[in-house]
Amino acid sequence: MEQVIQVTGLCVVGALLALVVKRGSPETALLLAVRGGDTLVTLDDSLNQLASVAAGQAKSVSSTATAVYLLTASGVESYGYDGTHNWSRDYGAAPQAVINARETLVFISGTVEVLNAPHE
Repeated sequence: MEQVIQVTGLCVVGALLALVVKRGSPETALLLAVRGGDTLVTLDDSLNQLASVAAGQAKSVSSTATAVYLLTASGVESYGYDGTHNWSRDYGAAPQAVINARETLVFISGTVEVLNAPHE
């Protein structure tokens, strides 16, 4: 199982900073929240920017080896480390966490389910 170190809620010059660093992984995901909207920034192992995308009003960020997940007020959005938007899923409630175990899990309103791309 990969280990995830997640830091959220740091205050940096009046802005929210959420940072996900995976031990032994070459990529890092960073969520910057400032007035007017959030920005998802992905970085390589040398802290060079891989991508920067508008993140709307994301509440938190989580990641696996292959994807970055933005947790919003009512769902989850999946992005590649290159900034490509993979998919969005609306749960109608705010997800509390996305955790990478044997399968990627999402916790919502006291329930847990496997996080999969929505069916088209």
